[in-house]
Amino acid sequence: MIARVLPREEYGRLEKLGVTEWQECASPEIVVVEEDGKIIARMSVLRLTHLEGLWIAPEHRKKGGSLRALLCAATEVAKRWPERWA
Repeated sequence: MIARVLPREEYGRLEKLGVTEWQECASPEIVVVEEDGKIIARMSVLRLTHLEGLWIAPEHRKKGGSLRALLCAATEVAKRWPERWA
């Protein structure tokens, strides 16, 4: 049994194992365990930008502008990192 990072040129071996679209667009590193040349286990390692924890004070929720300002500022922060987005 051997565990290793699967090179991109071998990703075709994963088609039967159900690699999902989000995994492909997230540029994962895929770690596999092989036995006798057959993949018997896999796990994706992802690093991506994810926005979380939206909160707006109740008295400002329907006034407009705060959500747009927040998203614009958060997007500028996220652009500092080269990763893809989830």
